[in-house]
Amino acid sequence: MACFDVMRRGAYGHIVVELAVLLADGIDESKVMAVLNRLVRKGLVKRLGRGKQAEYQLVRRADDLDPVRAKKDRSSRPWDGSWSVLAYDVRTTNNTLRRHLARLLHQLGFARLGASAWVSPYHWLDFLRPTLAQWGSCGVFTYIHSAKVVPAVGGSEECSARLWDLSEIADRYERVVKLCKASAGAGRRKGLQRRMRAYAAAARELASIENDDPMLPADLLPPKVWPRARALRGVDRLLKGIQKDVVSAPAGSSGRAS
Repeated sequence: MACFDVMRRGAYGHIVVELAVLLADGIDESKVMAVLNRLVRKGLVKRLGRGKQAEYQLVRRADDLDPVRAKKDRSSRPWDGSWSVLAYDVRTTNNTLRRHLARLLHQLGFARLGASAWVSPYHWLDFLRPTLAQWGSCGVFTYIHSAKVVPAVGGSEECSARLWDLSEIADRYERVVKLCKASAGAGRRKGLQRRMRAYAAAARELASIENDDPMLPADLLPPKVWPRARALRGVDRLLKGIQKDVVSAPAGSSGRAS
């Protein structure tokens, strides 16, 4: 099948795996290729080559416009201990803007301090400025940088856990770890496609978690080992196992276990 042949030539993006899962579930290959072609026309996927030799790659949005990627970048740097606070006064009649701003701040890892005040351990003014400039006529936006935030009750770790509900995020990472372990250890008897489905589920859940994870500095995380790194390793190992089996499968094979 063409989609499996694409994988055998090394195009291992999440979207290719999920398309292969569609094939595994009995979806006609021509319909899958039609979906790929539609994604190419929309600019979400890039096609390299023509015909059966074509490979497909996801088109990533610019790094400086991707909230999750920007959050990852900031979390990889040493933290200087300062905080940023964004406060705004937007008319309640403009609820669409308020919801959009709240969603963006959540993606960036801000925690809500009140109805219209959010806090983050990272500096976001340069990232937020173009968006806030577009909305300037709709309200008043105040950004405080290099602030010192001290919890009035409890320590910083306890405060962080309450502001961001870190226990729920940790539980979700642990579920990804368990899913990957169970699938990676299943062996070929379980079938290549069953592991593909597990990988697709783990990759989707990981993307969802990364949208909600504030990716705090280590100083603000719970004393227990944070499970994000284990989840990333588990997904990576599962994908590499699938890659190995797809490459070793006969050409045109769907990878079904006999």
